[in-house]
Amino acid sequence: MFRKRNSEQVRIDAIKMGVKKARSGCDSCSNGYFELAKQNGATEDEIKQVLEAASDEPGELLMSRRKLLKGTVAAGAALVLAGTLEGLIPKGAEAFSHYWGVDSLTNLSHGAGWGAPQFYIGRFGSGTASNWNYFSPTDANAAGECYTYDYWDLEGPGAKPSGSTAYQWGQKQANAAFNTWVSNTKAQQYIGGTTIFADIEKGNYGWSGTSISSSQDVLNGWQDAMASNSGFPMGLYFNLDSYDTLFGSGFNFRYAAVIYIARCVNLGCSPCDASCNTKTSAGSEFDNHVSSTTRGQCQPVVWQYWQGSSSSCGDWDLAVQRPSCGAFSARTVSYVSSTPSC
Repeated sequence: MFRKRNSEQVRIDAIKMGVKKARSGCDSCSNGYFELAKQNGATEDEIKQVLEAASDEPGELLMSRRKLLKGTVAAGAALVLAGTLEGLIPKGAEAFSHYWGVDSLTNLSHGAGWGAPQFYIGRFGSGTASNWNYFSPTDANAAGECYTYDYWDLEGPGAKPSGSTAYQWGQKQANAAFNTWVSNTKAQQYIGGTTIFADIEKGNYGWSGTSISSSQDVLNGWQDAMASNSGFPMGLYFNLDSYDTLFGSGFNFRYAAVIYIARCVNLGCSPCDASCNTKTSAGSEFDNHVSSTTRGQCQPVVWQYWQGSSSSCGDWDLAVQRPSCGAFSARTVSYVSSTPSC
């Protein structure tokens, strides 16, 4: 549980950002911040007073009350607050929409006629420190602030500081990631999406040679801390090899998670190859195979279907949702499965 002082600062910063977005004309953006402020103690009356004070005309709101109420209800529905997965109804066959994006340091000029990405996901930290080495302002600007999201390298139990348990180490990392999203100037400038993905890879610091139980403790600490303070849906990035090795294929999440899965299928068509159509092959593979891969009662929302270095083709992604200045929603099923569909 985060200290009250942190929650108060989140409330203040979120209201400031909401006003800033309202002034720029992005009502959907500002509503996301006002919903975050409400989850950290702000009242509707307080937000109304701030909007009135920020208006150029006395007695008028910077945003209409109708827009405010409509937006906060929509934002509240989009933010998947932490809850157990028990009782969730299995989903039948889904008709997916496909949105195309990039992550990390992908050079957009290498893409074969793609144009601007529909979303972007960049790294903004690891462990308990912010780090922007794998965040591209160029890609973020191309996608737009409301369609820019972030990931945070989750370090394993082998990296925990002296005196901390593996569970506490997970909590500390979630605390650092959330506070960076709220207060960091660069995050405020570029990142409008409210899903923070924990990047889980065997090669990340602290995971080598660790036990499954201690690895699970780190992830449980991250989940609990992120849910208790932010209300953000938990995002998890992994490939099946890393996930199954570190946590066990049957490990169940405490909360619904937005799965961002890597690799799975080797496509024969590169997004940087103008002689073939990657969208056709990637879309078909996701719908028929990748989409049904299940870990922790959750299925993929984002797929990193192509991995490459920043000097070559880069990293290219497909998503089945495209929230504007909001959060991805988890795709859940009511059973625990280790189906390796991809």
